Amino acid sequence: MATVNYLVRGNSNPTNITLRFRHSNKFDIYCTTDYAINPRYWSNSKKQVTSKGDVDLNNLQSKLNELKNAIIKEFNNTEIHKINRNWIIDQIKIFKGEKTRGQKRSDLVIDYIQHVIDTAPIRKNQKGGVGLSERRVKGYNTLLTFIKNYQKDNNLRVKDIDQEFINEFLYSNTVSAQKTYAPSYIHKLAGDLVTVCKDAAMHNIEISNNLLGIKISKPKKGSIIFLNDDELEKIESLELKTEGLINARKWLLLGCHIGQRQSDLLVRTEKDIIYRNGIKLLEFRQQKTPVTITIPTVGKIEKLLKDGFPYQITNQIFNNHLKTIGEKAQLNELCYGGISTGKHQPLKYGAYPKYKLLASHVCRRSFASNYYGKMPLHLLMHITGHKSQKTFFNYIGTTASNYSQEIANHFISIEKKAIAKKENAPLKVIAS
Repeated sequence: MATVNYLVRGNSNPTNITLRFRHSNKFDIYCTTDYAINPRYWSNSKKQVTSKGDVDLNNLQSKLNELKNAIIKEFNNTEIHKINRNWIIDQIKIFKGEKTRGQKRSDLVIDYIQHVIDTAPIRKNQKGGVGLSERRVKGYNTLLTFIKNYQKDNNLRVKDIDQEFINEFLYSNTVSAQKTYAPSYIHKLAGDLVTVCKDAAMHNIEISNNLLGIKISKPKKGSIIFLNDDELEKIESLELKTEGLINARKWLLLGCHIGQRQSDLLVRTEKDIIYRNGIKLLEFRQQKTPVTITIPTVGKIEKLLKDGFPYQITNQIFNNHLKTIGEKAQLNELCYGGISTGKHQPLKYGAYPKYKLLASHVCRRSFASNYYGKMPLHLLMHITGHKSQKTFFNYIGTTASNYSQEIANHFISIEKKAIAKKENAPLKVIAS
């Protein structure tokens, strides 16, 4: 038998009343009703309002009773497999007049983002398969939190998302005040928001007239932070005394020669070493792509792994050590970027010595920048995990003018080789 009860969690005044919908061992669902009360006027043992003399409190109890009856009635007319938390949320909204029965989807932005998250396992992904990646779902959860903070007491609807809104979203003081993320990530969130609204349009939810034409400008780029060969040599020759810094340096140098994200770098162990045709290889499957990467352990990599892998550390500890190592190596070149001002605080953007901007991403970017031109581009992109040349070149900060110079250098090199080959060719004897 299905039952609906209420409870109040917490002692703050006011506190939202929580609804509990339970049916034997089939489901036990908790959901806020958005009705609020002073906890002193509520009894969790009786699951109801305690004061009978106050008109407003009596009206509140009446609404709760009516909501309970409405949910039970609708439950009796609904197939059991359709009952879940979203179904409860819909019934509450229908009862409060925020949604009409038969409306397929809520047109509130936060509701539709939640719908995307809830249906992630059955959604078509970019590779044509089924199921959004864990990283993609995490991005939508970040967007949901961001929009909740942004809209405050307003209820943004899908049709509100137009070019004017996006411009305000990207550049208003409201957003600037909560920029815990880099400008590039704020722009990514704006892109995800537009994607969500386009998906809503496919379910007959009203959208703005110019949604399909929204343009998201590119954010101001920070400096491309990477370590060149000279800087890596300075770091390698540093006299470090603490075990933590020595270990972090080993991860840094290894990362700069295998070109992986921190999620694929700091988890590597001896188990990732294999031998194939007598060649020692580092082989693993990337978490984001996912693609199996095989890297010969030769040269610098062989030297770094001579005594085994460094011991594993967290990304946060790694980032802290990188800044200390960079400072000791006197990497004081001024670069533009954002630095942390404290936990859960906005980043502060400006010009800082390079060492203050060092983080785990410097490994992959250093590899891409330093090996570009020395390794065939398709192999380089395979290792870094980039899918297009445009994305790769943006990553290392190469422009169209750089392409021209690269092409010119290759043509000159080809011509010089051809001339040298011709000059060194044996003389042909012409018969008279």
